[in-house]
Amino acid sequence: MGADSFVALLVLVNQTVADAASNQTVADAASNQTVADAASNQTVADAASNQTVADAASNQTVADAASNQTTVADAASNQTVADAASNQTVADAASNQTVADAASNQTVADAASNQTVADAASNQTVADAASNQTVADAASNQTVADAASNQTVADAASNQTVAAPPGRPWYKCNCFILTPLHFQTVY
Repeated sequence: MGADSFVALLVLVNQTVADAASNQTVADAASNQTVADAASNQTVADAASNQTVADAASNQTVADAASNQTTVADAASNQTVADAASNQTVADAASNQTVADAASNQTVADAASNQTVADAASNQTVADAASNQTVADAASNQTVADAASNQTVADAASNQTVAAPPGRPWYKCNCFILTPLHFQTVY
């Protein structure tokens, strides 16, 4: 092909001699785009990290933009732009968990009272769960099961309730003792 024909061909595809080396059109050169990259609106530099011109502003890749993820760094911890503010991953956002709280299975709200997602159902804190206590019951040192009979953890060992029966003090109360034959009243 002669030199004149080559220049004519370049004019036909709207490329300068210099742009032809990087496969850029005159128009695309302004935004440093190749002919192929123009289809996905990528610059030559951004193509390396798979970013579009628009996404580059928020440092998003083409794939990450679909799940609204910022930087390639955030993609490693699977965070969206909105979730990053509360340090939540895409998956954890469903249960409202932060990355740190996920380790102890806590939601953002539950973290304030140190509750796990599972324990929240029975209103237990992480610490109280060990002794099976709810937040409310912890004040009187009751477990979930013992609360039914109003027993504390310590009293449960001797099967005692927290308060003495209503009426007279325990040392003056009427007690009925069952014997094989009959009831006896003890004073």
